[in-house]
Amino acid sequence: MSTAQLQINARANAVLLVGAALASAIVVGALAAWDPRVAVAACAGVIAIPVAVLRPRLVVYLLLLTIFASAFTVGGVTLNRLAAPLAVIAVISVLLQSRPRVQFSRLTLAAITGYAMLALASLAWTVNVGATVNSLASLSISLAYMGAFALLVRDGGDVRTLFWVGAVCSIALGLWWAASYALGVSRYANAAGDPNFIAALQVVALLMVLALASHARTPARRVSLYLAVAIIAGSIVATLSRGGLVALLVAVILIAVTPASLLFGSRRRKFALMFSVAGGLALLLAFAWGDLSSRFAQGLNEPGVAAGRGDLDLAAIHGFQDHPVLGLGFGGFMPSSLGLLRTTPGVQLAVHLRCLAPNTAEYLRSAGTFCTG
Repeated sequence: MSTAQLQINARANAVLLVGAALASAIVVGALAAWDPRVAVAACAGVIAIPVAVLRPRLVVYLLLLTIFASAFTVGGVTLNRLAAPLAVIAVISVLLQSRPRVQFSRLTLAAITGYAMLALASLAWTVNVGATVNSLASLSISLAYMGAFALLVRDGGDVRTLFWVGAVCSIALGLWWAASYALGVSRYANAAGDPNFIAALQVVALLMVLALASHARTPARRVSLYLAVAIIAGSIVATLSRGGLVALLVAVILIAVTPASLLFGSRRRKFALMFSVAGGLALLLAFAWGDLSSRFAQGLNEPGVAAGRGDLDLAAIHGFQDHPVLGLGFGGFMPSSLGLLRTTPGVQLAVHLRCLAPNTAEYLRSAGTFCTG
């Protein structure tokens, strides 16, 4: 191709780029006049969609970020629902550019496909079509995320970068929860999301940070990661999640019995980590012991099993007995749960009914036991 033709192509591309930028600016401006939140989402999409097409491997880091920030919304839409189309675009872009290197287990792929097809087929017999459609949308988001992580994370370097992104997000989330607890913010009113989900997520993130610390090349980086482990462990305490605390205890026990040479390189490093975790937990436990002890005592003394989850299990069994062949349909239990609780023997229905009256004193007292655990 001649120099003149290259110059013409470059000018044409520049004109197209400027035109696209102007058109995008006009659209975003019009949306801002209608709803600023939608305009922000559109502006982010204008930036993110080209990245998903041209640099699809960067999308997985955004997806991980949305998992930690899943409680935040734009225009009433959660971040993971906004990011799911980017995951699909990135996967399609990779499939068009090169042959995927991932070797899927046939059994795993068959199980995922079978589960998805059964969920889709349940539209034919579900007790609530709207709930099933909504659950199928959530399943589609999960499949989009799964496909993106499977195809776009290709080597150890990608995994390491992913762990660093997770570590930064986890530290920020941990500081948020610790500060919220110190300021007296109720765990039920925390803008960062459901405390039980956050606690479980932080336990997973703690192991990611531990993996980074085991491969840290400098003492300063290793010490900073050990401090991050202490912050994350402390944030799990700050959520006041009983299940999260049990999971944290199991993780700490497993770390303690793991040979030092496997994860830490030396006994001194293992001692440093255990010391940082123990120090962080001791400080926060001393601060939060009153709330924690009352929550555990409340859970042990209330009627029912596992903070009311046993009642839900009984209701689910009741629903399956009423629909023994095909079940209630994918996502059909939630809209049917109250009716099933009413007709299931042995259920503490009065406590569950209080959970349906938010913003009341009774709700605030009972939410922690039967509503959210």
